[in-house]
Amino acid sequence: MKKTLVAIAVLASAGAASAQYTLSGGYTFGYKATDVAGAKSAGFGNDGASIKLTAVEDLGNGLTATASISAGGLVRSTNTATGNVKADKSPVVDANGNQTYSHSGAVDGENANLALAGGFGKVTLATNEGSVTLSGWQGPASAFDGKVLSANSVRDSISYELPKFGDFTVTLGYTEDSDAGLGYGIDGADKSFSIAAAYASGPLSARASYAAYKESDNDGAYSIRASYNAGVVTVGGGFAQLNHKSKGERRDFVVGGNIPMGALTLGLNYASRSAFGSDASKTGTSLGVSYALSKTMGVNFATTGWKAKGGSSDTETTVTVSKSF
Repeated sequence: MKKTLVAIAVLASAGAASAQYTLSGGYTFGYKATDVAGAKSAGFGNDGASIKLTAVEDLGNGLTATASISAGGLVRSTNTATGNVKADKSPVVDANGNQTYSHSGAVDGENANLALAGGFGKVTLATNEGSVTLSGWQGPASAFDGKVLSANSVRDSISYELPKFGDFTVTLGYTEDSDAGLGYGIDGADKSFSIAAAYASGPLSARASYAAYKESDNDGAYSIRASYNAGVVTVGGGFAQLNHKSKGERRDFVVGGNIPMGALTLGLNYASRSAFGSDASKTGTSLGVSYALSKTMGVNFATTGWKAKGGSSDTETTVTVSKSF
């Protein structure tokens, strides 16, 4: 459960008004076993440790400013290029002959954004990790990032969300792909202009989007996805197509379902990707089971299999325990 801190910051020079701060985060630890192209590996370890700070300020005249920053990798680890451990994981001997380990894990920035909202709608400036594919399907079963579908990447974006039209929301966006950082787009990172329309009412939600690219080999991309919560089961699916100038069309398809049974939830996902240039078509299936120990703590099991046409049948199995706050 998120802990909310309400602070009144009196800054005479800036004339700042009251702001509400929310601190949240989470930690996940578990076991993973993989078999990819005949190479097997398995072991325990951290699968995520992050913290997020969100500030909301009422600017008056119906305007609200919201900013959030996140940091991940907040754990000790010897699995890093930095730190005082040799490649063979043996300790470094200091000047006094003492054997020492340095457990200095790398701390990375995560999603960050700044938004201004009012009667005109909402403008958001953001650096987020995401994907234009259908990655990140919800539920206890695994998503197919980096397996069947593309892995997530960092994007800098500016978006404008129009005032709601009943249950509909329309968003216009500009994105620079491939990296994060002020001025990076000057060097020719992929850029895209997008429009998205979303619908949410009761158990049904849906979203459709289109992106047009410049300074890129991509011609355009669109996606459609929807989900329906029938109470005893939640089902959903999506389709995405990327048009490339030389490779042709790449099509992604995802369908999934979750069955809640009290604290226990069963999930099953299926994904496919059509052949694209020299890349073969791919398919994957994932089965997951989660058990909620409380509102903020749970255990998850997932087993995923995927295969490229003419390639090996690869698998990944994970068991994790997570705690959020």
